[in-house]
Amino acid sequence: MIFGLVALAMLLDLGFITLAQKTFSGVYTDNYYQKGVDFDKINRQGIYQDKIGWKSDIMYNEDTRQVTLRLRDANGAALAGAEVKAKVMRPVTNKFDHLLDMTELSPGLYGAKVDFLENGQWEIRVKAQLDGKEYINSRRFMVGIQ
Repeated sequence: MIFGLVALAMLLDLGFITLAQKTFSGVYTDNYYQKGVDFDKINRQGIYQDKIGWKSDIMYNEDTRQVTLRLRDANGAALAGAEVKAKVMRPVTNKFDHLLDMTELSPGLYGAKVDFLENGQWEIRVKAQLDGKEYINSRRFMVGIQ
């Protein structure tokens, strides 16, 4: 009877190990060194952004499927002529990540069409460059869930 219980426990463990190997994507990070350097850069960027004083509003309109960024300087004036890119990503997977080039719709307002492939939570990270200055901001949205 004891031998049977031990054998049953071993079979269950083997089943759990097999299931874990098939479904777990792992915690290994490709390019871990570069990602660490980038993380440090983003932290320094936050200090730099506080000094330049730029402000932004990131919006997503589900009806028009458009992401917009309103970019202003420290005095509230629109920042026109910036080069703006956006990265659209899911917090739970990198399967649907994609980059967007945002075009200037009006002075200080930039936009791009985006198609989210699944309902749920998405993050939009924008990067604006103007006159040698760089600004990064992000916002999370719920898509398709009321």
